[in-house]
Amino acid sequence: MSALRRSTPNAEQVDATAVTRFLDALAGAGIEVHSLMLLRHGSVVAEAHWAPYEAGQVNLLYSLSKSFTSVAAGIAMGENRFRLDDPIVELVPELVPELVPDDVADTWRRVTVRDCLRMATGHLDDPEVYPDGDWLAAFLRLPPEAEPGSVFTYNQLATYTVARLVEASSGVRLLDYLRQRLFEPLGIGPAAWLTDGHGHDCGFSGMHVSTDAIARLGQLLLQRGEWDGHQLVPADWVELATSRQMPNDGAHRRSGVEEPTFDWGHGYGFQFWMCRNGFRGDGAYGQFCLVLPEQDTVLAMTAETTEMQSVLDAVWDHLLAGLGRGGSDAADAQLARRLTEAAIAIPAGDGSAHAPGALARSGGDAAPSVDSVAIQASDAGWLAQFRAGDRSWQLPIGAGAWAAGDWMDDAGVPFRSAGGWADGRFRAQLRMIQTPHVIELVADPADKTVELQWREPPLHGIEPAHHSIDPRG
Repeated sequence: MSALRRSTPNAEQVDATAVTRFLDALAGAGIEVHSLMLLRHGSVVAEAHWAPYEAGQVNLLYSLSKSFTSVAAGIAMGENRFRLDDPIVELVPELVPELVPDDVADTWRRVTVRDCLRMATGHLDDPEVYPDGDWLAAFLRLPPEAEPGSVFTYNQLATYTVARLVEASSGVRLLDYLRQRLFEPLGIGPAAWLTDGHGHDCGFSGMHVSTDAIARLGQLLLQRGEWDGHQLVPADWVELATSRQMPNDGAHRRSGVEEPTFDWGHGYGFQFWMCRNGFRGDGAYGQFCLVLPEQDTVLAMTAETTEMQSVLDAVWDHLLAGLGRGGSDAADAQLARRLTEAAIAIPAGDGSAHAPGALARSGGDAAPSVDSVAIQASDAGWLAQFRAGDRSWQLPIGAGAWAAGDWMDDAGVPFRSAGGWADGRFRAQLRMIQTPHVIELVADPADKTVELQWREPPLHGIEPAHHSIDPRG
């Protein structure tokens, strides 16, 4: 995989002090950043991966996955597989036989590919229907309450429908379709996508790629689908997808929905949000691909935060003014040092050591299958022995450093963990490193209990084993 070009902020007319103020604002707002890449004029001018997060590792994108689905749809339409204004119920019988019910609602007959892409199917709520059977068949049994194209409703299954159309029309998984047509020519390496349980990539969420891949997607869009002299995505599709296709202010949402604020009410494209400046794809807990065409800039970022508007506010308030305004070599050097030293604070202990034996599960919403945990000292720190029914496994927990381990040997879900004893309790952070999520473990030997709590609960299952992926695809 060829590396993106590297440059310095000053050489690309970026004021490094503005980047520093942006980072300060994120820290001041309590936003935990995991990775960041800033590109201007096609060159990386700032990059950091907050240890234990590393360059090259894949990250769960949540709804930023939708933007990749949009690009896949654009490529598919460029190959004449289907068209924007094709009705869904006419495409599905041809591509996925026997899924359209005989009594499908009349409003469904007017829903087009365009409506699915712009989140305007006429459904007044996100159905959130994920049955054991076929999700597309279940979606087609939910009649839109409003006329398609009249109301904006963020709708996961609308995106899933488009993903299924790409898959069915090409005869391959959505991930494989993108791998051949986009990832390989774009230089994107390992990638994975969670499925619906029936072999279909979710489309609306579940993609795992590196921060570098997010940056490449943003740069491709900035270049209107062209990469190294090859038109990977039709330029007219990029123009459509990244411009307002559906108003999403209060007047275009269902009655009773609060007026959207700030950067969530500027309109919606084809799986992209319009911003006060430029456009973006984003995903829960702070996964961003922000494209600023006027500034010829891309910001790729992963994080764990619920304050996503605060991230955008920090861009507008601090970073934006530094784009197009040179700084100094000294400021560049200072920023480079800061980025090189970027790291998540390691949980501290007081140096005491206990081996309390098995501690009974007392609460917390993380990994509810776990019955007990035993904490014992090891050469590198600690070893947590988890037991769930008749299964047991170990996870190393570093003392003063992050220790690498897997949740269940066969699940292969990588963690980076650190912790220590303080005030008679053992506290540790267990970081599910390919996702934004962290389990906070608190063991109390006095009560012989242990609690496992997600700091922010995953949207794809509260058991870590549910997050097993094959990064090769």
